[in-house]
Amino acid sequence: PTRRSSDLDEALKALFNASTSFENGGPTAWKDCVGHIRPYLENWKKNEPTPSTEPKDGSSADRIWKLLNYRDALYRCCHFWVHEATAATNRDDALLALCSYATLLRAFRPPS
Repeated sequence: PTRRSSDLDEALKALFNASTSFENGGPTAWKDCVGHIRPYLENWKKNEPTPSTEPKDGSSADRIWKLLNYRDALYRCCHFWVHEATAATNRDDALLALCSYATLLRAFRPPS
């Protein structure tokens, strides 16, 4: 997402590990799935903070602003599921996190 190949490698590694955990199933594995995604999102937020002002003009900067806000919301959800949820992380939580994360990565990957 930050367009450096080393960052992309880490992003895909997190996606692979999260997907593997999801496939294992069960509350511990689903929480682990989210746990693989959350640290990458946290680093991404630090390295590429969301601009404070929304362009609101339909430009590519506006699109990126919206995607970064989506990323930030996903990070907050993942943080909650990993650290603060009183109930076990369920399959739907893990699936939402995994699919959202994969889609965000795809949206930020340069066209091939």
